[in-house]
Amino acid sequence: MKFNSIFACFVFLFFFCWGCASSPDIVTSDKKNSTGYSNAQIREVTIDQPNLLSGDFFRQRTQTKVIADVDSSAVSKVDNDIPSNQEMLEKKVNDLQSEVALLKADSPKPVPILPEKKLQSNNQPPEKSLLKLKTGLLIDRGRVRADTVTKISRAAHKFVESGEIVLVGNDEIYEILAQNNALESKDLYRTSGILTVYPGIRMLVLVEKFTLPDVFPGEASAVVSMVDAGLFYRYRPVKFEMPVKTDADASRFVESIVSATFTRAIESSQTTQWFCRVFSSEEDLIYINAGEKTGLEKEMLLKVSSPGKQIKSPGGTPAGWIPGKLKGVLRVERFFGKDFAACSIVEGEKPTVYDYLIQ
Repeated sequence: MKFNSIFACFVFLFFFCWGCASSPDIVTSDKKNSTGYSNAQIREVTIDQPNLLSGDFFRQRTQTKVIADVDSSAVSKVDNDIPSNQEMLEKKVNDLQSEVALLKADSPKPVPILPEKKLQSNNQPPEKSLLKLKTGLLIDRGRVRADTVTKISRAAHKFVESGEIVLVGNDEIYEILAQNNALESKDLYRTSGILTVYPGIRMLVLVEKFTLPDVFPGEASAVVSMVDAGLFYRYRPVKFEMPVKTDADASRFVESIVSATFTRAIESSQTTQWFCRVFSSEEDLIYINAGEKTGLEKEMLLKVSSPGKQIKSPGGTPAGWIPGKLKGVLRVERFFGKDFAACSIVEGEKPTVYDYLIQ
């Protein structure tokens, strides 16, 4: 019994002394000579931010051997050699800089692989002129009332103010088609072929139906389609419907339809680059269906390309156009009429109505 009491007392004293021992130092910022890092730094990496723990942290733990006995004369010799070595390095650097400067002065001017482009006054390369899209508006007079035709034409001329298209209006198209006996048959393929040569329409907007209510509130509706006359492709008709409460709402409906359709025409035309065509010629002059309104300038050069190849998407819509063989070059000499130009042949053969004139 006495032995058990003595043993229990001993164990109690042991654990008491263990608990009173000092805790490990993890806050001291003094760096140890043996590791080169302080206890606080080691705690930060191993405990506070373990994601920083890597071999990089311990890479410099190899200790440098400490030499107790140092020859004082050797130290003074090293101190004397440092300035002389520094002078030698500075001299070498100066010599190298002189050689580099001499090489730069004597180096020949590099010969460009490609011919240099002429720069404008602002040191920018010349850009191609922004040429507008010649767009036609053809309204079915048999299915659209005269007052609605007027509203549509007015909205179309308002869109022209944006500066993105050259408009060939409804009346002008009817007159051209009547002269070519193309009104009765309503053959859209033949109509596109006529209009793309003269007056040079690229995108033709067809208003097949347009109804505005006589009494408000009412329902407004329209069916509009679009033809790429240059590529002989007709896009599917689009139907628009909207309830309108006032005459002002009806006018806004007309403007929104015209704006949306013309914008779509501009976007669809971008499947190919801009082009125009020849519609007539004489011995020395070629007459083309684009002029000053389109954005052509005098002395501008146009390349003559054979018809080329049209690429279609899997759905059948035009995806792009690859120009054909280049046949020659034309120069714009002067403008005439509503939007036409007379050109001279700079080189190559005389173009036909089937050729494409491109920038």
